[in-house]
Amino acid sequence: QDPKLDELAADYLAGFGVRALLDAAFMVNGRAHGVLCLEQLHEPRLWTAHEAALLRRAAATITRDVTVASGLWLPSSPRPEALPDDCLPED
Repeated sequence: QDPKLDELAADYLAGFGVRALLDAAFMVNGRAHGVLCLEQLHEPRLWTAHEAALLRRAAATITRDVTVASGLWLPSSPRPEALPDDCLPED
């Protein structure tokens, strides 16, 4: 149990039977803009490193696309094109 989830626990997590969470924030110019969440219902689970990497890649893609599309990219900031390369399946 993560104490940061106490507010969600009674209503959302218990109400929907969420037993495992994996979250990644997407950032725009260094500020949290939203959160991408994966949830496992009814049974606990441990997320794999590969699943966590895929979620980070999705969050990085959303960050890049939202930043550029909304015109929030600051010319003084590096252009948000780089994505994590640790999402490839392990051999």
